[in-house]
Amino acid sequence: VDAEALDLTELYSRLTADGCDYGPAFRGLVAAWRIGNQRFVQARLPDAMTDTVGTYGLHPALLDAALHGLLATDTASGPALLPFSWSGASLYATGATEIRVHCDSVKHGDGTHLKFLAWDTQGQPILRVETLALRQASAAQVQTTPQNRDLYRLDWQPVALPVEAPSKIGWCLVGNVTLAQILEIQSFASLDALRVALKSGQPAPTRLLLDVTAVAGVDPITAAHQATTESLDALQILLAEPALASTPMIWLTRGAVATVPGEGIPDLGHAPLWGLLRSARAEYPGQILRILDLAPGGTVNECSSALAHDTEPELAWRFGLAYAPRLVIQPDVTLFTPPAGGLDWGLACTDGGGLDHIHVIATPSPALAAHEIWIAVQAAALNFRDVLNAMGMVPAPWLGLEVAGVVTEVGKGVTSLVVGERVMGLGRATFATQAIAEAHQVIPIPDGLSFIDAAGIPLVFLT
Repeated sequence: VDAEALDLTELYSRLTADGCDYGPAFRGLVAAWRIGNQRFVQARLPDAMTDTVGTYGLHPALLDAALHGLLATDTASGPALLPFSWSGASLYATGATEIRVHCDSVKHGDGTHLKFLAWDTQGQPILRVETLALRQASAAQVQTTPQNRDLYRLDWQPVALPVEAPSKIGWCLVGNVTLAQILEIQSFASLDALRVALKSGQPAPTRLLLDVTAVAGVDPITAAHQATTESLDALQILLAEPALASTPMIWLTRGAVATVPGEGIPDLGHAPLWGLLRSARAEYPGQILRILDLAPGGTVNECSSALAHDTEPELAWRFGLAYAPRLVIQPDVTLFTPPAGGLDWGLACTDGGGLDHIHVIATPSPALAAHEIWIAVQAAALNFRDVLNAMGMVPAPWLGLEVAGVVTEVGKGVTSLVVGERVMGLGRATFATQAIAEAHQVIPIPDGLSFIDAAGIPLVFLT
């Protein structure tokens, strides 16, 4: 009775002013009220989205809409409060398309914390959250957060392994008798042979190795389907075997992952096995499911310590060291910004070799020689020579060789081309808004060919 009704139009205007953009699917607020630090919210899922309710515990659009009323600031100039961390969340029921929420907010030194309970329209509890920590975010912070890059990237980093040689008592390997002889452990030709031995009373192995180091076919698509199907069948058999419930299982691949740029993946067929095991690991958290990738040409007898090391679910053996995947912070990459004033610009690499040295420069407009033309660049192809040039391996005086665009000016000796003509060919410093080209090194673009397609033809044709 004493609650103050919130103006939803004003509320969304306030949230939008803080840099947020809420599409129609997320504008599910029906009503919202406020009494001091308490909030009361009624949210309903749009009709167009109700058929997806069964996919979620609580539909994210419905939960998000409810949070809009809870996160409303008291003043139009105040910063937005955005969810930071959740704790003590309990889901009591699923399938809700409408919820009523009561929330208490408490200010702490590091921000605002919410505690709220959501019911369905019949008064049955849906969701309880003991603590939802909020943090302030100004419009400038939201608008300047880089949305066009990854915040983290995967990096393979060396990890320390025990120096002492592991005990191989009870180890066995399935799939490669020769490899088992090298490791001096027991072997089974197939999973069926292993299961027969277990049923006959043989103790379960203390460690089970599964060898899939053979390249899985020539055609990578067919090989990936076949190898993944076979691996899934084997995995289901192993996980269903009660005797192996406590046995660590380690798959061996060779060249199925790349640990550094340019390394290549010669065995693409077994690359999906890495993702398959990650899924299985999530479904069977009590089972040790590991995978170790050997370098092409590497030998397995030099990495016994990696086979016995169960704290790292994924390892790659390279250069006598074990490497594990780690998420590392992606460094900020300064986006190319054209010079002010509408000047023509291009890419240059004048500070030494390396892709990090590529930058934007304003480009001059020198007078044309008699046999030259100016081209307004519409597309420029990236050739391997440009990469070698930027890396300082095969230096050239400029970046960009191939070009497609429109002639904007011709030298006094040019009679084969006219201003306004669509052309493709070779130019100088073509990663730019305009480029100079020799008239005899460009030709008109055939009708029906786009600028992008045309830019990729010249050097291939000349070669």
